[in-house]
Amino acid sequence: MSSYPLSFGSRIRELRLKKGLTQGELGKGLVTASMISQIESDKAYPSYAVLAALAVRLDVPLESLLRDVDLGMENAAKYKMALTMMQSSEYKSALPIFEGLLETQLTGVTEEVIRLNLGRCHFESGRFKQAAKIFSEVAEVAALKVDQHSVVAALIMLGQVAWKQRDFPIALHYSHHALAEYEKLDLQNSQIYAEILTQIASVNREIGKVAEAIRYYEEAVTYLSCDLESCKSLYLQLADTYYRKRDFAKADEYATKALAIVDVLADEEAQRECQRQLIMLKRPNVDSQRSIDELLDLVKLFEHRGQMEQAGRVYTDIATIYLENGDMEAAWAFAEKAKALLPQFHESTGRAYRILGNVFTRTDRREKGFKYLENAIKIFVHNKLLSELEGIIQEFCLYLAEQGEYSEALKRREQFHEFMMQQLSDRGLVL
Repeated sequence: MSSYPLSFGSRIRELRLKKGLTQGELGKGLVTASMISQIESDKAYPSYAVLAALAVRLDVPLESLLRDVDLGMENAAKYKMALTMMQSSEYKSALPIFEGLLETQLTGVTEEVIRLNLGRCHFESGRFKQAAKIFSEVAEVAALKVDQHSVVAALIMLGQVAWKQRDFPIALHYSHHALAEYEKLDLQNSQIYAEILTQIASVNREIGKVAEAIRYYEEAVTYLSCDLESCKSLYLQLADTYYRKRDFAKADEYATKALAIVDVLADEEAQRECQRQLIMLKRPNVDSQRSIDELLDLVKLFEHRGQMEQAGRVYTDIATIYLENGDMEAAWAFAEKAKALLPQFHESTGRAYRILGNVFTRTDRREKGFKYLENAIKIFVHNKLLSELEGIIQEFCLYLAEQGEYSEALKRREQFHEFMMQQLSDRGLVL
């Protein structure tokens, strides 16, 4: 058996014959039979769009089609194809190409840039450990080469890896490090600066430092370019953060700005999500029944489309409004509906349990209520939702204190404090 890798054309021919297709059948609606013949003879190479379609027709994942194959292309063409795959979110397919380019010479492209793209592919594919290793190596090597742009890019991505893993202290560490290194750049890019500021703000928001989050978000707004998607995301985050601060006027202002951008983008899924957030952010200033009716309209839309997880999240929102209004029966009913539609450890499932815990505790069924609160705590711990966890612990302790169980309330607070300290210790941070 030959130790040489199969050529790309030979792989296509082999898979076509296994499927029992003629060259004309394989290329039908895509390219001519003559072009398939040239591809199989390695005399021509398909575009990314045709390549992806051929993979579907041959019933193989695109990454499998490219793995251990001699593409027979110039390195520059391979690099361009890998970038196109990334733009199409085909990160797993781009991985083997970037790996094959690591030991090559590309005019105008450094090895650090290739590694950054490789790390990004691992990151987007959910391979956070591999991504972190690559980004750490890039940051170290780029620092030795005084390649400041690559250092900043690697540190930003290390912060994002930590964010995905809910390691907020580490995410904050890398994000601040990225900011410090960015400020050393001779040629600065306002979009990168806004990205770093937004990343720092988002971590602060998650750990409950609302004032710090707003400060960084507001500064990021002034540096945003005309990237509407980034503007929309930032406005929504600002709206949510101002809501947490109980500044409902500012929350309304930024939520409305976000919705205006969503309408321009004509992204229906984003419109629905933005609409949901806007309803919840505006609810302190509008009639509760109006908010509930608007959310029920969204539920009908999601259920009609079979989007049950999204419907479950909206049911949790409706239950939240009913709980705020003291309608315990309705809050219970909608929280149960949400729980039935959501995955077991989804963060909105935790919120549904929290609502149920409050309903039963407030209606003098404390034993059952406490069990629901315990379930919510487990889900928040599992997802490392620190702000949610802090809120529910405070509620739990208040209920215990009302019963005169002060020692148990103190024990709960101490356990939460120990949990937070352990989170920091696990990440090498000591206060």
